[in-house]
Amino acid sequence: MSQTGQEPYECELAPVASNTVSRASDGRLAVLLRITRSGTPIATAPSRPAEPRAVRDGGLMERLESPVRYGTAVSAGDTHTLRYELRFPQGAERVWEAVATREGLPGWLAVADPFVRCEGGVITLRWQNTDEHGNATVAPGRVTGWGPVRLAEYTVDVHGRMRFELRDEGPEGTRLHVTNEFTGSAASRLDCLAGGHHHFEFLADALDGRPEDWSTRNLDRWRELRADYAAAGQ
Repeated sequence: MSQTGQEPYECELAPVASNTVSRASDGRLAVLLRITRSGTPIATAPSRPAEPRAVRDGGLMERLESPVRYGTAVSAGDTHTLRYELRFPQGAERVWEAVATREGLPGWLAVADPFVRCEGGVITLRWQNTDEHGNATVAPGRVTGWGPVRLAEYTVDVHGRMRFELRDEGPEGTRLHVTNEFTGSAASRLDCLAGGHHHFEFLADALDGRPEDWSTRNLDRWRELRADYAAAGQ
């Protein structure tokens, strides 16, 4: 008996046998824990399997730290649809200014000039960063969807259709759903997944009052993100 008047309890790992080791639904091993009172087994229960470091699409992997959620890609032949579900603490008006005004877009994506802000209006997006070959993208096109503080969609050369849908979530900020549909190779799908993600990290900074300084930008972060998306099977 213990000093409290109760018999002491002890915990020990059960001997490894077919009835003491089980496999959880995700394939991890769960070792049974045997609880004893004064050396006499009174219960055997499975210990909780260790949580994976990160879970994505049913696989176990460790992702890079990022202020924005990872995107996904679905392909049909050479047509690729990328989707990002983002949340920002800022209000919808502030996010709208960043994704749908001539003043806001250069701080995280591209210079928009010309930019006629209505459905059917002309737009040319001029990326201020360069690719691995030192080329900067200039993409003319049209505004193909427009609903102030709710929807902005641009369909341009090279990058295809880029659709930004905003939802005001009150005190919780703004949800931004982004869809990018374009044609290209599997390699370009990875390029754009990583590139889009990187630009949304710039967007998070711009919304916090820190627009991107393009003169200091290099490709290191993009390469890390591209490798991460490739490892995830995207």
